[in-house]
Amino acid sequence: MNKSRTVIFLLIAFVAGVLAILGGEWGLGVKACPARAQVEGTCSFPAMVTEAQAGVQQITAAEAYQKTQSDPNTLVIDVRDAADIASSGTVTGAVNISLGSLTYKADNQVPESFRDPRLADRSRPIITVCGSGALGSLAAKLLMDKGFTNVSALKGGAAAWKEAGYPMESMTRTFPAMVEQAMKEVPVISAAEAYQRVLSDTNTLIIDPRDASAIAATTGLIKGAANISYGTLTFAADNQVPESFRDPRLADRSRPIITACYSGELGALTAKLLKDMGFTNVSTIKGGTVAWKEAGYPMESTARTFPAMVAEAQAAVPVISPEEAYKRVQTDTKTLVIDVQDAADVAAAGTIKGAVNISFGSLTYKADNQVPESFRDPRLADRSRPIITVCSSGALGSLAAKLLKDMGFTNVSTIKGGTAAWKEAGYPME
Repeated sequence: MNKSRTVIFLLIAFVAGVLAILGGEWGLGVKACPARAQVEGTCSFPAMVTEAQAGVQQITAAEAYQKTQSDPNTLVIDVRDAADIASSGTVTGAVNISLGSLTYKADNQVPESFRDPRLADRSRPIITVCGSGALGSLAAKLLMDKGFTNVSALKGGAAAWKEAGYPMESMTRTFPAMVEQAMKEVPVISAAEAYQRVLSDTNTLIIDPRDASAIAATTGLIKGAANISYGTLTFAADNQVPESFRDPRLADRSRPIITACYSGELGALTAKLLKDMGFTNVSTIKGGTVAWKEAGYPMESTARTFPAMVAEAQAAVPVISPEEAYKRVQTDTKTLVIDVQDAADVAAAGTIKGAVNISFGSLTYKADNQVPESFRDPRLADRSRPIITVCSSGALGSLAAKLLKDMGFTNVSTIKGGTAAWKEAGYPME
């Protein structure tokens, strides 16, 4: 299925779901309004909710809590949009599948790639929830009409659950939280074990998911590893996309794969992504290429010294004086100054007033428009935005500017001498 057909199908599926809720039938026996309301032409949201509540089991927060505790297979679905959940939280352990996407993710007639595997079992216990109970009731009715046999709706929604004192959670996850979750779901192995696996099975594929420029600017690549960035991996490893988009090295779902990034975080997320895509023998290296290199295992000979990388970076990007940087910041308020040191270093020595702190390590994915949107920094969305990078002395700032330039940013420069030179010139610090 090509991209245009996929988009068209999703649009049709979404419209079908809306029609199923707002009017008539959609081949599933789902009547959007009570019969009398349809005849009288007074179809309304309250009328649809009333009909849904009459047709599905309504359970209290206490009953819902008891179900989740007694049967761990119970699936709690919050059917609101993600933004609504982010503002108020949801039932702990709930998954977020919006009502609009539920219309096709729960449909076993659509292509498999559109479905949610958690909804494959029509007999699985499911509890639907929203903010107050109305949308949850509509979702429960939709699922029942699709053949699910054990569905109930939480009366009063998340508000009732919270009022009863049961645990809530935010659906908005931080990067560290996502990494922590990934490390619980995939094997995290030592550099020594990874090295032993490579020696004992030559079919083992090591994947470094960083941007090529980030690899060159830091530790380099593990000898024999393939560089497939996290962003491209989302389709390069997907056997549902056209063959020309796939990476043939990822055709075998049972192939032994080890992921490794600079320090381990992105490697863990990559391993989880591959596992979720059906790969059955995936692990990640604890401590990433840093741990591998420290253990003395072979790296590609392309690895360069830090001074050489800095010299190359400074030759490739504009290196400006503190005076020039200050003038740019004053004349264009859109100019973004980024201190790429770790937060602890910034806290110890201070930084340029108004600068934002995005560490060099996190810049590799926060500035990458190929990774999932939740990983990106919205301040880096505009590739033409004026950006000035800085660190304490200028070296790391130069590498960061080069990294951004290699990622497509067109107006990047770095401060010669870093924050030390800025401070010495008498410009404001914070």
